[in-house]
Amino acid sequence: MAPQGEFEEIAPPIPSAIKLFIIGFMLIFAGVIILMLTALFSGLAGSFGLIFLLGPIPIILGAGENITLLLVIAAILTILCIIFFIVFNRRAMRL
Repeated sequence: MAPQGEFEEIAPPIPSAIKLFIIGFMLIFAGVIILMLTALFSGLAGSFGLIFLLGPIPIILGAGENITLLLVIAAILTILCIIFFIVFNRRAMRL
């Protein structure tokens, strides 16, 4: 029991949405790590492509024999994500 002059600090409860976001992020991160380790230890000669958006500037990386196809797919998915973001952002602004 604490003396009368001291107060216990009580942390505010974390909302369920934030808990779900953190769990989802951790699961995706763990999945990516598992895929990378599997590719490294199995000795597969694979290809990879990456489009990283740093603000409005796309940074494109890739290596391997199928890099052209992978970068085209990554570019299409990036464009679709940007379009969905714009559409849903406009809908949210109207509400």
